[in-house]
Amino acid sequence: MAREEWRPVSIENWPLEVSSLKRLRNRRGEIIRHSGSIGLLDDGKITSWSVAKLAEMAFAREVRSIKLPRRRPRGRNNVKLTEAQVLEIRRQGAIDHSGAELRRLADLYGVSRSSIEDVIFCRNWKHLPGEPPPRLPRGRPKGT
Repeated sequence: MAREEWRPVSIENWPLEVSSLKRLRNRRGEIIRHSGSIGLLDDGKITSWSVAKLAEMAFAREVRSIKLPRRRPRGRNNVKLTEAQVLEIRRQGAIDHSGAELRRLADLYGVSRSSIEDVIFCRNWKHLPGEPPPRLPRGRPKGT
């Protein structure tokens, strides 16, 4: 069995070491559990790093120090709704947020029904004004 060797990997403000067996530890020697990648908080955003890639770069003979490319945050470049559309969806959803209305709005704006629900009930676009409407009772009304 090969002897485990540790090398430093500097990622911005995160002093870590990676082993030849693709294990991670902090500079105090504490092993960091992972499932193939790690998420590090940087400027309020979590960035995912592949441990195999970190090990590959740390143990490359010709490269001693390398700046890893930064990944783009997920969800930032595939926005389908504008702020004006979100406000209009919230306005219409406050009046009627039945299943049929949610499907109509989803078709109108070209997004999924769950995306419309998330907008109406303020689970996303939280920086925009609006309060979630009260939930409608489930099922059919009695006596019909």
